[in-house]
Amino acid sequence: MLGNAAAFVKHLRAFHSEMAGLSPSQFDQIGLQFKRLRRDNARRIRSHQQEIRREKSKLLRPGSDLTAFLRVARGRVPRLLAELQTRSSSRSLRLLHGYISGYLAIVSGHRPVVFLNLWKSHLDQADVDKRKRALVWVDKHKTDRAYGGACLALDDREVSWLHRLYEVSAQSGGDRCDCVPILRKTTLEYNQRTASSVGKRSGRVTFRLIRTTIANQAKRNLSAGDRKLVCEAMRHGVSTADRFYTAVPGVRDMFRIRELRTNALECDGVEPETVDTDSGDHQTSGQ
Repeated sequence: MLGNAAAFVKHLRAFHSEMAGLSPSQFDQIGLQFKRLRRDNARRIRSHQQEIRREKSKLLRPGSDLTAFLRVARGRVPRLLAELQTRSSSRSLRLLHGYISGYLAIVSGHRPVVFLNLWKSHLDQADVDKRKRALVWVDKHKTDRAYGGACLALDDREVSWLHRLYEVSAQSGGDRCDCVPILRKTTLEYNQRTASSVGKRSGRVTFRLIRTTIANQAKRNLSAGDRKLVCEAMRHGVSTADRFYTAVPGVRDMFRIRELRTNALECDGVEPETVDTDSGDHQTSGQ
């Protein structure tokens, strides 16, 4: 908004300065005022974003909790599917949605809109290799214009889960449509039951917090090239991850940076070790 107002003032100065009744110095003062307002506004926005990231950092689950959830889900999803194939249970169906949606969110890092737009036809048209590993492409999602379709890399067991989920959901009163019902209005029961039952930290878990945890661990533990691959597979760039997903540095990170600064200061004035090549040349010539 401030940028548009500043552009309008420039337009007045260039084409309608007489009609505006302002002198060049007055136009200059207005321009400086707009620059000051935009700078102050940018400062407030950046401070607000950093405050939100600090609060979000307190809610993040450690990576070990997410990997523990994957192990639990691998055992409970087949049992829930088998139970639902013999008898209908709304509670078991909600838990099944929770485990599968949480599992896919962790292994893929995608936004929930990807799962909302996953159809059975996508499973049927997946690219499958000799080991029966599948690449399932979902066309529509938040950043499809910038990055194209979102890809789910699934093994044969996980693809089987989705096919069976489609069947048991229809048996349990769901609509017989082409959509794979991974997400429901009650899917966020995953936050209270499935995820909170795993790991050391309790509390609310959302798909955004899962993405944030993955992006944060990728920044901390992967090389720049590998981190770029992970970010692009999650359908956002590294700059987007830095602005919205990665946590602010913690105590350990900041003290490590402090130690790096101290080490840099201590290196001042220290001469690097050099090899006396001249004496070696003289000895060689003497021989």
